[in-house]
Amino acid sequence: MKPRTGLWIDHSKAILVSVDGDTVSTRTIESEVGKRVRAKGGARSGGTPYGPQDATYEARRDRKYEHHLAQYYDQVASAIRGTGAVLIMGPGQAKSELKSKLVETGIGETHIEMEASDKLTEPQIVEKVKNHYGLPTRES
Repeated sequence: MKPRTGLWIDHSKAILVSVDGDTVSTRTIESEVGKRVRAKGGARSGGTPYGPQDATYEARRDRKYEHHLAQYYDQVASAIRGTGAVLIMGPGQAKSELKSKLVETGIGETHIEMEASDKLTEPQIVEKVKNHYGLPTRES
């Protein structure tokens, strides 16, 4: 039987929990993606005539952000390659963006489930994954 994986992900880090038989292991992958910050005002804030340059800078910053995000998702995807089933949890868009990346990179044949989740501690994530895959938890 292939190992099963559960992971909690947002844009700053991913906590992976691998379940292989009765063995459970965890791994954290930190992203290099900084917080996405928008410039105050518009392209012409402060009344300066240099609006197009501001827009170019913002577009470049957005491309850099998207590039770092793509690298991060590639790291996570390679970490779960060979998994039989994946449970993706987390707040916001990161879980659906990762699922798209997994399908795009060919892990799509793996059974993928998604679940919305608030911020969780690592032990809470482990318990949720163990419960999802029917392993005994601390509460059992």
